[in-house]
Amino acid sequence: MAANTALALEYINARPQSAARQLESLEAERTAAFLKGLPGKSTALLIPAFLPQYFAQVCLHQESNQSAELLASSDVSYVAAVLRHLPAGQQNSILGHLAPSIRAQVLLLLTFQEEDVGSWMNTSVTTLPDDSDIDAARKYLKLGDSAVQSDRLFVVTRDRNLVGHVSQIELTRSKKRQALRDILIPRTDALLARMPVQTAMAHPVWSEADIMPVNNRKGNFVGVIRHVDLRKAVDNLSSGSPIPGAENPLQGLAQAYGNTFLTLFNTVEDIVRDSSDRRENQ
Repeated sequence: MAANTALALEYINARPQSAARQLESLEAERTAAFLKGLPGKSTALLIPAFLPQYFAQVCLHQESNQSAELLASSDVSYVAAVLRHLPAGQQNSILGHLAPSIRAQVLLLLTFQEEDVGSWMNTSVTTLPDDSDIDAARKYLKLGDSAVQSDRLFVVTRDRNLVGHVSQIELTRSKKRQALRDILIPRTDALLARMPVQTAMAHPVWSEADIMPVNNRKGNFVGVIRHVDLRKAVDNLSSGSPIPGAENPLQGLAQAYGNTFLTLFNTVEDIVRDSSDRRENQ
């Protein structure tokens, strides 16, 4: 058993993305149990290699402090990507166990202005990794719980960069051992999460598609938005109606930590945002 453990650690440290791909074939509960015995160095390499939607499932089988500890060494954009696949209560619980500086940066990535595409996009959508075969891709679909029904399935790299989309119908017809890239339609057009919905409505791609991927400013895939939902957004904003069913992470934190924390967060938010703006203008 010790020899097997040593071999697994060597494999994880040498090829974390390949190891993540193997573990994603397991039930999330089994992976959660496996991660408990790994040293910090190995988990720091392994966790960011998981698809965010899969690691979110793993988090559901862990205590929130354990999830926060595993995510702490990851890039904040990855932490936000994982939290987008979790219920609001679970999000807030994990956020509460993160260091204040990390928590503030993650919240910036999770929170959008009402007129932004990000406020209206759907993050509960299954993506497929570009390094999988057809059989593995079908398993990912069963594992995920996508709230958006569409024939168009988006394909991303392990770094969450969009590479294109595949047809769900084509996926069911293809041979199991065929590479997913064989049926990939390479297309990287995407809306930006902080793009105004009125600007997004004018995108020329709507003449040929009814759903679009949404990226953050770094080019990472963060969700999708349907044309019908975008139209609703424009109509609602014009009439002054609130976002239907929207969950603001800041509201959840207000309930969990009180107004004192939110006052502190607003100060940190201004500092982080000002720093980011200065870097962009240099």
